[in-house]
Amino acid sequence: MTETNIKPMTGANVTAHKGTMSVGTMFISETFRDGKIAKVNEKSIRIRFENERRTVNGKVQSELQLSTEATFSFWKYSSDRNAIYKNAEHGIVTL
Repeated sequence: MTETNIKPMTGANVTAHKGTMSVGTMFISETFRDGKIAKVNEKSIRIRFENERRTVNGKVQSELQLSTEATFSFWKYSSDRNAIYKNAEHGIVTL
């Protein structure tokens, strides 16, 4: 984890993104979950989600409050050397 530009820190605000039904590079249906990092391990982070937005064709369809936690495992570094974490249910987080 020494190659990342930003080190994950407990309490930092993050947004998880999950998109489905893509057409080229545009997602038709997307879910954004906002939360804070609750715990940092060497190869994973735990996020406590507080808010969720669902969009279709870029327009917000629903917003709701959450009270859930999920663990994201380190996946890879992006081309600009940011760390990408993934979770099968909640999508990806880029730090």
